Amino acid sequence: MDEARERAYERLMVANSSPTLPASDVGYIELVSSPDPRIAPTIFALENTKVRVGRFSTAGTYATSSDVFVAVSDDAAAISPMNTMFEHIDGAFHAFDTRSANGTYVNGEQIRKRRRLSPGDVIDLGGVPDDAGILHGNARVVFLGLTAPAGRDVRRAPMQTQHTWQSPRGGVAFEIDSWTGGAHAIVNIEDREWRSEALDTARAVRQLGSPQLPPSALGVTGPNVVGYLGNGPLTRLPVNRTLPEAQACAIVADLCEAVATCHAAQPRPIVVGPFVRGLVWLRSNGGAVLYGAGLSRVAFQYDAGLTGRMMTPLHFRRSPEEIMGQPIGAATDVFFLAYFWCELVTGREPYPTGESFRYLEAVRGGQPTLPAGAPPVIEAALIPRPERRPSLAHLGAALRALARS
Repeated sequence: MDEARERAYERLMVANSSPTLPASDVGYIELVSSPDPRIAPTIFALENTKVRVGRFSTAGTYATSSDVFVAVSDDAAAISPMNTMFEHIDGAFHAFDTRSANGTYVNGEQIRKRRRLSPGDVIDLGGVPDDAGILHGNARVVFLGLTAPAGRDVRRAPMQTQHTWQSPRGGVAFEIDSWTGGAHAIVNIEDREWRSEALDTARAVRQLGSPQLPPSALGVTGPNVVGYLGNGPLTRLPVNRTLPEAQACAIVADLCEAVATCHAAQPRPIVVGPFVRGLVWLRSNGGAVLYGAGLSRVAFQYDAGLTGRMMTPLHFRRSPEEIMGQPIGAATDVFFLAYFWCELVTGREPYPTGESFRYLEAVRGGQPTLPAGAPPVIEAALIPRPERRPSLAHLGAALRALARS
């Protein structure tokens, strides 16, 4: 693991889907020791009704279910990936063991049931006791109560996420650290020609300069790994919530600028879409950042082109020209940018996502389902004939004006 990635993994809290607590009920724990020497003492805010704590499995993915990692190395095997749960019940925090391999201890006593916590309680996660009862390989945290320590840095932002294209013959996984903005894309495609296409695209994208495209480097931790440089904390686009039209216009206008940069790439233009929320993030100023430009397109085409596979991880997201067997180009991205705008505003795709032929016919026939009062430029961008769609520059300028109005 390279030094930059080690620093990123020291920011250890990840997204939690359980309900958020009011500020008055937020608790705090301090990690005082870890068997992983790279993990510095850290204070975490327990901002959700349930917070899971454990080890991050570096040999796998982020599907460990833990919200706070107290170790990032598989060498810390005495701690389970989801070792202990902190849960807010009736105004107080409780700890209980989540059937871990080596248990959870509160003030030296292994707990068998839920234990209500008081400020100053010492919780040991995992570890194997020796003959004298001393734990080895454990991580130790102290429950600090409901008051944030004065003058101490508290980790509270969601940190890690993953977005993956996966098919029977491989896929591409994106790992994004929202605290630093750094990311990795792991290309896991068995077919040699498709893998070469993906890596050639990654080489082309890394030479591009755009505020909406994080700088990248190929081979940062392995020949098939693309690294993306972080420039500060990011916010994930909400998954189950729609956005105001003005915000959606601003986001897609930023994406238009990123895509324009890709279209100017040499030796050939790079088509980017389809676009998905998992790879579009927001800076503190509201500006959009796009990960995986070009690389995600190759992964989509690879998966969509598998023999006998009509359904893809992105449903049937093919442009009219692809359905008709025509070449793709800049107008294809105009189509997919308008597609993405509809998803941000309505929370659903503008075409049927069930039976495949309904989707194909709706796209080919120019029959999107648009929100009431959708901008004319969005409707025009979804026209089946690519030569009749607005240019990318026109789409971006129109959406930027709408965002400011």
